[in-house]
Amino acid sequence: MGGWPSTFYLYGTIGVVWCVVWCIVGSKTNMQSNLQDNYNYEVPWKLMTSPPVITLYFVHFVFDAGYILLITDIPTFFNSILDFDLELAGLLNMAPHLCVLCMTVIGGLLGDYLISHDKLSILGTRRLLNTFCFGLTAVFIIILGYVYNSDLSLTIMVFAFGIYGFKFAGVNANVLDIAPFHSGIIIGMMISIGSIGGLVATTLLGVLTETNNTLRQWRVEFWTQAALQICALLAFFIFGSDKPQEWAKPPEESADIERQH
Repeated sequence: MGGWPSTFYLYGTIGVVWCVVWCIVGSKTNMQSNLQDNYNYEVPWKLMTSPPVITLYFVHFVFDAGYILLITDIPTFFNSILDFDLELAGLLNMAPHLCVLCMTVIGGLLGDYLISHDKLSILGTRRLLNTFCFGLTAVFIIILGYVYNSDLSLTIMVFAFGIYGFKFAGVNANVLDIAPFHSGIIIGMMISIGSIGGLVATTLLGVLTETNNTLRQWRVEFWTQAALQICALLAFFIFGSDKPQEWAKPPEESADIERQH
């Protein structure tokens, strides 16, 4: 029961306990009950063809591809290419998440400040934070393939990972800008599609390094990831929106609009 197995048992048990507690004490809010009493919720399938929403799906796909690469495969790069001491693996696993936490808070505060003080529009703020997130991460990922010092590489990796924290006040918050009433299903789709990005990233890396685990092959992966990050940045810059979508308005608002016309 000791060692690594105890870690899995501990977190697995916590998850089961939380599930049981949730099933017992969890309940619908009054708002949700009132909404369900007034009408039956229907999924607006236009969310599958709406350009701003499709953009969010693509951006999250790219996010997961980079995120999974950094958290699961970079330790292998450190060990096999840079001869990083795995006894420091605890730091390698902990530091990026702490950096993400800090950047998420900073991104949220920065976004709120820019919007509330009329420094930038909502869309301008989302674009700025998205640029920080994917633009800087792309730069850090490329640099990672050309630094031979383990300590410096670790620092770069932590920042590359941490910068992703800006995404939550950028792309994630944008869901509430364009379709707050359907944000749950859109975010669910984003997460599902994003998981495919992680699968693609690890599969590509496996193809590149399975029989030829060299720095050159890792650089191919890093440049590919950086190119994807830039594509996500440009896609949101071009197709992103902060306007509530017509199809995403609650039934009451749609009915009011029809009566006005």
